[in-house]
Amino acid sequence: MVRVAVGLWLGLALLGLLSGGYLWLLRSEVRTAVIARNVVRPEQVEDAVTSVLMSNTVVALLFAAAYSGFALALRAGRRWARVALSAVAALQLVLLVLSGLGSVANLVSIVLVVAALVVTWHGATSRWLAEKA
Repeated sequence: MVRVAVGLWLGLALLGLLSGGYLWLLRSEVRTAVIARNVVRPEQVEDAVTSVLMSNTVVALLFAAAYSGFALALRAGRRWARVALSAVAALQLVLLVLSGLGSVANLVSIVLVVAALVVTWHGATSRWLAEKA
């Protein structure tokens, strides 16, 4: 079960990185969205688009690093990693809900987070961690 949990967390990290990278390919759509929201002056649109893309990239990198590091700690038998993964997952779920559930990547992320949490806290995982202690 621990291998499944670790795989789900690492998959979630990879999905976040791929989604963040893909958004750069959609720069023109991001630009259109910024213009449509009318939150910046026309001469500031490009800076706003770059800011949105950079912020999204940084967040994706932070989540990927946290999920990867804590997943590897879980695989090494560190019980505290479950709590850390759960805290990071809760933060990501809040951010996903606040950003809207309209994208496929967001919905897949939510499913992966829930599945990873269930497997991470499953009895078999708890027993394995107790044996490692």
